[in-house]
Amino acid sequence: MQKHIEGGYYVETFRSQYSVPSENLTDRISGNRNLMTSIYFLLEGNDISKLHKVLGDEIWFFHDGSAAIIEIINPNGKLEKKILGTDVKLGQMPQISIPADTWFTAKIADDDSFVLIACTVAPGFEYDDFELANPEKLTREFPHLKEFILKST
Repeated sequence: MQKHIEGGYYVETFRSQYSVPSENLTDRISGNRNLMTSIYFLLEGNDISKLHKVLGDEIWFFHDGSAAIIEIINPNGKLEKKILGTDVKLGQMPQISIPADTWFTAKIADDDSFVLIACTVAPGFEYDDFELANPEKLTREFPHLKEFILKST
């Protein structure tokens, strides 16, 4: 696995041989994209997946370790918290969807553990479609979330 610029570690496990022509994608995506990609993503200890967004839809799947806390900024500026894990009696979900172009972050529920996740992106992930949050810019857009944004970037 290699370090990811958002934090944690990853390895790509799948890249579809099929592609989607750019004219069938949002105008914010330039060029064709693979139909789908998938990675394993690992967070350890106090690692966080820094606040970021991608232009494709993401689905995160829990595999092993501690649960993960995923916090999403909805388009209306409301902060939503979801727990990725297998204890459904505690409200955890083994898979969580994150809509395209949505700011979110993730951290481990237990700092003394790790979490292994699979993440699938469609259309397929490209770094051109990835954006780490700029705390000043995002705080201007969501001033009521300033403390959260600063902690997550």
